[in-house]
Amino acid sequence: MVGGISGGSCLQGGGYLRLPEKARWMKCCPVAMVTTGCPLLWEFLRELLEKSSPGDLIRWEDESSLKFKVVDPQRLAERWGQVKGKPGMTYEKLSRALRYYYKTKIVAKVRGQRLTYR
Repeated sequence: MVGGISGGSCLQGGGYLRLPEKARWMKCCPVAMVTTGCPLLWEFLRELLEKSSPGDLIRWEDESSLKFKVVDPQRLAERWGQVKGKPGMTYEKLSRALRYYYKTKIVAKVRGQRLTYR
């Protein structure tokens, strides 16, 4: 066990990490992709928000409180799939990735408002 992780390591080319507390395998982003521009989902969303205009895929609901809304979930998922090289991406899969951010408080769902996050 090295650095608190046992059973494997993140390898270039898409290795796997085994989380000891849950013994669950998670694919990690290849190191080469990180340095060549493979963005994380939250970075992708932030970039879209910075460039957003009315009628886009995503827009600010209240920029001062960092509240945003997904306007077109299917097109957003397709765009994210293009970025990641995953043509079968759906909003269901993308939203699962967003839910992982809830634990680390990178993104939070706004209660009572559909497709709205903070």
